[in-house]
Parts: sequence; structure tokens; C-alpha cells
Amino acid sequence: MPENKSRSGRKTIILPESNDPRVIDAAKEILKKKIAKIILIDTGKVELEDLIKPDKNLTIIDLNFNTDFINEYHSLKTSKHPDFELSRSNDEMNDPLTFSCMLLKNNFADRVIAGSVYTTMEVLRNAISIIGLARNNHTVSSFFLFTFPLKNTHRKKVFAYADCGVIPSPNAEQLSDIAIQTSKNFLK
Repeated sequence: MPENKSRSGRKTIILPESNDPRVIDAAKEILKKKIAKIILIDTGKVELEDLIKPDKNLTIIDLNFNTDFINEYHSLKTSKHPDFELSRSNDEMNDPLTFSCMLLKNNFADRVIAGSVYTTMEVLRNAISIIGLARNNHTVSSFFLFTFPLKNTHRKKVFAYADCGVIPSPNAEQLSDIAIQTSKNFLK
């Protein structure tokens, strides 16, 4: 298991959907541009080492390391559902997204980015149940980051669009929460 990351330097991002070629392409681009450190979850379904060249800012974690977190995960589940079976916790920890959220909860990274394979609902359910909401956040929302092709006049800009997936018709208070949370995340 890798050591906990330090809080200095480049941010560390976990990409749990390492079986998706788009995610591997994104990881390569992030590493090439030195935007962040990357953690990929190796599920054993593809040979990640054949898809992405070694890099000092790339860590590949075997999904089998999930056993390091099984007791903590099971405690989270039984605190809300006392009859939750240990075997079910074991099964759920075999999911790369669940494992990634546990890594995030234990400070191995700054962010988990998912949603190319997992649905918004799956990502949110894992994030809320494992990590929880930020203090004073009353509205769960999502946002998308957009970049533009090199020939576009906005090519050097990144735009955040919220909330496209969770609250399609927010009231005024929710809209305020969404704007504040999106701007805070965008600036991190």
C-alpha cells in the first residue's frame, strides 16, 4: 500500500475507472502536462502497465489492497444499517469506486474523479456514504469541467457547469449552495 500523500506540491487524483480507454488517455494527458499526480486502480482486467508508461507521478494500486480498509468500511455500513453483513462489505470493497472513496477518506489523495463508466448516482452514493458532505453544505450537487480544442478562442480556459446531473431545477437556496460549492471546488 502506498504511503499517505503529503499535503504539499501537486494534487493527487484517483481515477477508479482504469478499464476505460478514455480514462487512460486522460491520465496520460494529465501526467504529460504535469497537472496532478495520478492513482489508477488495477482491477486485473487489463494490463495497465501496457497502456500507460511508468511515471514518478503515477501510482497503480492493486484492488486487492482493499482488505486494508474492510473493517473501517464495515463499521461505516453497520453504523447506519446494523444488520449489514461482513460478506456484503467485502463484496462492495471489490468495487474500484468504493475502494477509491476509502483511499480518499484515508488521505491517500485529494480527489476522486469518476463518472465516465459509473453513473452520477453511483458516484454520489459512494461519496456521500463514505466521505460525507462538507461542513455547512446543505445541497448535494455535481459539476462538469469543460475545455476547448486548441483552435478555439477559449482554448486556455476551463469552464465549470453545474448542476447538470443532480438538481435540474434548483430553488434559490439550492442554486446559491451549488454556485458556492462549484466555485470552491473549481478554485482548489
